[in-house]
Amino acid sequence: AATACLEQSLEKSQGDFTIALLGALGQRKDKSAGPALEKFMNQSKGDLKLLSLEALAKSGALPPRELRKIFESIGKPIDPDVRANIRLMFADNLAAQGETERARKIYESLLKAKDGDQIPIAAQKGLDSLSKK
Repeated sequence: AATACLEQSLEKSQGDFTIALLGALGQRKDKSAGPALEKFMNQSKGDLKLLSLEALAKSGALPPRELRKIFESIGKPIDPDVRANIRLMFADNLAAQGETERARKIYESLLKAKDGDQIPIAAQKGLDSLSKK
Protein backbone atom coordinates (compact mmCIF):
# COMPACT_ATOMS: atom_id res chain seq x y z
CA ALA A 1 0.00 0.00 0.00
CA ALA A 2 2.82 2.42 0.82
CA THR A 3 4.54 1.76 -2.50
CA ALA A 4 1.30 2.42 -4.40
CA CYS A 5 0.84 5.70 -2.53
CA LEU A 6 4.39 6.79 -3.39
CA GLU A 7 3.84 5.81 -7.04
CA GLN A 8 0.68 7.94 -7.26
CA SER A 9 2.48 10.89 -5.69
CA LEU A 10 5.34 10.52 -8.16
CA GLU A 11 3.02 11.17 -11.10
CA LYS A 12 2.01 14.57 -9.67
CA SER A 13 5.25 15.62 -8.00
CA GLN A 14 7.66 18.38 -8.97
CA GLY A 15 11.15 19.51 -8.04
CA ASP A 16 12.74 18.33 -4.82
CA PHE A 17 9.65 16.33 -3.90
CA THR A 18 10.13 14.22 -7.04
CA ILE A 19 13.73 13.53 -6.05
CA ALA A 20 12.64 12.53 -2.54
CA LEU A 21 9.94 10.21 -3.91
CA LEU A 22 12.39 8.53 -6.28
CA GLY A 23 14.76 7.95 -3.37
CA ALA A 24 11.98 6.54 -1.20
CA LEU A 25 10.73 4.19 -3.91
CA GLY A 26 14.24 2.86 -4.49
CA GLN A 27 14.99 2.53 -0.80
CA ARG A 28 11.90 0.36 -0.21
CA LYS A 29 13.46 -2.37 -2.40
CA ASP A 30 9.98 -3.27 -3.62
CA LYS A 31 10.04 -4.76 -7.11
CA SER A 32 6.38 -3.88 -7.58
CA ALA A 33 7.48 -0.24 -7.97
CA GLY A 34 9.31 -1.22 -11.17
CA PRO A 35 6.59 -0.41 -13.71
CA ALA A 36 5.92 3.05 -12.23
CA LEU A 37 9.64 3.83 -11.99
CA GLU A 38 10.26 2.60 -15.52
CA LYS A 39 7.37 4.68 -16.86
CA PHE A 40 8.66 7.78 -15.06
CA MET A 41 12.20 7.11 -16.30
CA ASN A 42 11.03 6.77 -19.90
CA GLN A 43 9.22 10.11 -19.65
CA SER A 44 12.19 11.87 -18.03
CA LYS A 45 15.40 13.38 -19.35
CA GLY A 46 18.87 14.07 -18.04
CA ASP A 47 19.38 13.96 -14.29
CA LEU A 48 15.80 12.91 -13.51
CA LYS A 49 16.24 9.97 -15.85
CA LEU A 50 19.43 9.03 -14.00
CA LEU A 51 17.71 9.33 -10.61
CA SER A 52 14.88 7.16 -11.90
CA LEU A 53 17.40 4.59 -13.10
CA GLU A 54 19.10 4.66 -9.71
CA ALA A 55 15.77 4.08 -7.95
CA LEU A 56 14.98 1.25 -10.37
CA ALA A 57 18.36 -0.36 -9.66
CA LYS A 58 17.91 0.01 -5.88
CA SER A 59 14.40 -1.42 -5.97
CA GLY A 60 15.56 -4.64 -7.61
CA ALA A 61 13.11 -4.16 -10.47
CA LEU A 62 15.63 -3.22 -13.15
CA PRO A 63 15.32 -5.63 -16.08
CA PRO A 64 18.64 -7.53 -16.14
CA ARG A 65 19.53 -7.03 -19.79
CA GLU A 66 18.31 -3.45 -19.98
CA LEU A 67 21.02 -1.60 -18.04
CA ARG A 68 23.34 -0.90 -20.97
CA LYS A 69 20.46 0.10 -23.25
CA ILE A 70 19.14 2.50 -20.61
CA PHE A 71 22.59 4.04 -20.06
CA GLU A 72 22.78 4.70 -23.80
CA SER A 73 19.31 6.28 -23.84
CA ILE A 74 20.24 8.94 -21.26
CA GLY A 75 21.49 11.15 -24.08
CA LYS A 76 24.42 12.71 -22.25
CA PRO A 77 27.70 11.51 -20.80
CA ILE A 78 27.21 9.83 -17.44
CA ASP A 79 29.72 10.47 -14.70
CA PRO A 80 31.74 7.25 -14.24
CA ASP A 81 31.09 7.25 -10.48
CA VAL A 82 27.32 7.52 -11.03
CA ARG A 83 27.43 4.70 -13.57
CA ALA A 84 29.52 2.54 -11.24
CA ASN A 85 27.19 3.22 -8.31
CA ILE A 86 24.15 2.15 -10.33
CA ARG A 87 25.97 -1.01 -11.43
CA LEU A 88 26.90 -1.70 -7.79
CA MET A 89 23.27 -1.41 -6.65
CA PHE A 90 22.25 -3.66 -9.53
CA ALA A 91 24.83 -6.28 -8.49
CA ASP A 92 23.67 -6.10 -4.87
CA ASN A 93 20.13 -6.87 -5.97
CA LEU A 94 21.27 -9.70 -8.22
CA ALA A 95 23.12 -11.20 -5.25
CA ALA A 96 20.04 -10.83 -3.04
CA GLN A 97 17.99 -12.64 -5.69
CA GLY A 98 20.45 -15.52 -5.79
CA GLU A 99 22.01 -14.65 -9.15
CA THR A 100 25.48 -14.87 -7.65
CA GLU A 101 27.48 -15.49 -10.83
CA ARG A 102 26.08 -12.43 -12.58
CA ALA A 103 26.64 -10.36 -9.43
CA ARG A 104 30.20 -11.71 -9.15
CA LYS A 105 31.03 -10.58 -12.70
CA ILE A 106 29.80 -7.07 -12.01
CA TYR A 107 31.63 -6.86 -8.67
CA GLU A 108 34.85 -8.06 -10.30
CA SER A 109 34.60 -5.46 -13.06
CA LEU A 110 33.93 -2.74 -10.47
CA LEU A 111 37.05 -3.75 -8.54
CA LYS A 112 39.05 -2.44 -11.47
CA ALA A 113 37.56 1.08 -11.16
CA LYS A 114 40.31 3.65 -11.51
CA ASP A 115 38.58 6.65 -9.95
CA GLY A 116 37.90 6.86 -6.25
CA ASP A 117 38.16 4.26 -3.53
CA GLN A 118 34.58 3.72 -2.47
CA ILE A 119 33.29 1.71 -5.43
CA PRO A 120 36.14 -0.86 -5.36
CA ILE A 121 35.77 -1.19 -1.58
CA ALA A 122 32.01 -1.76 -1.89
CA ALA A 123 32.60 -4.21 -4.75
CA GLN A 124 35.07 -6.16 -2.58
CA LYS A 125 32.49 -6.28 0.21
CA GLY A 126 29.97 -7.60 -2.31
CA LEU A 127 32.40 -10.32 -3.41
CA ASP A 128 33.13 -11.20 0.21
CA SER A 129 29.41 -11.54 0.93
CA LEU A 130 29.05 -13.89 -2.05
CA SER A 131 31.77 -16.17 -0.71
CA LYS A 132 29.84 -16.49 2.57
CA LYS A 133 26.75 -17.83 0.79
